[in-house]
Amino acid sequence: MKKLLILVGLLTSMYAIPPCELPDEKVCMYLYKGGMNAEIIITNLSTDTVLVTYASASLDGNSKTIRNLKLSSGQTFTMLQSRYKTYDQKPYYHINSFEYKALK
Repeated sequence: MKKLLILVGLLTSMYAIPPCELPDEKVCMYLYKGGMNAEIIITNLSTDTVLVTYASASLDGNSKTIRNLKLSSGQTFTMLQSRYKTYDQKPYYHINSFEYKALK
């Protein structure tokens, strides 16, 4: 039973709802920290298609800038990824800028 609870906990943490800063925010850019990896993800939780006009971030010394990324409703995009040798390594990240607009 204990192993089943641990497995369910791991599965639900992998598919958790992204932590948007505002309760009514529907498009977010956030850090996901897994067991031995980290990712900066952009996700569209709105019912509209959105255009990410500009997004800039860095993760563990790697930087990336994106312009004009189209995301459909419910779609996600992994912007940066890092893998770690041990589970206790912590990511160093910074989300610089994030701008989007809804397309009708």
